[in-house]
Amino acid sequence: MDKARKYFDEFLETDSPVEERHSACMYLANINAKDYSKVIEYSKKAIELMPDYAEPFFKMAWAYFQRGNYRKCIEISEFAFNEKILRAPFGTPSNVLEFSLYPSRILEEAKAKEVANMDISKLSVSELKALAYDQISLMEQSQMNLKLINEEINKKRQANLFEKPVKIKNTKK
Repeated sequence: MDKARKYFDEFLETDSPVEERHSACMYLANINAKDYSKVIEYSKKAIELMPDYAEPFFKMAWAYFQRGNYRKCIEISEFAFNEKILRAPFGTPSNVLEFSLYPSRILEEAKAKEVANMDISKLSVSELKALAYDQISLMEQSQMNLKLINEEINKKRQANLFEKPVKIKNTKK
């Protein structure tokens, strides 16, 4: 594994196509998944190479979340969502439902943990109102996500009603 890391680290410094170096960064972020500082480092490199791909943003947000830095996780996730950075690797348009549900769940959880760790007694009334508004927005987003999921489930169920049954051959003689 160390040889692979060394090879890919050296590969990043070559004049290889940007897409290949971006993929190498994401590979290195994946194989170093338990080393959050490495995940952040390689995600940043991937973003420098191809700033319109979503995966490195959400990997980096996840790493900050795992480190307990919920504020940074929120900032990165919100930036990616606000800038509509939803492209999947290799130029394939992503299915927004699939690609955004997990990151939005991490964002929601980070915001909830940030509030749970906060001493809200020291906040002003306007700060408390803003916090309450933010929590309401999260609930509304969760409800919209659930609605999308239910719609997709219903579509798949309807599609299955019209599929021809598969005949299983009896292999016993």
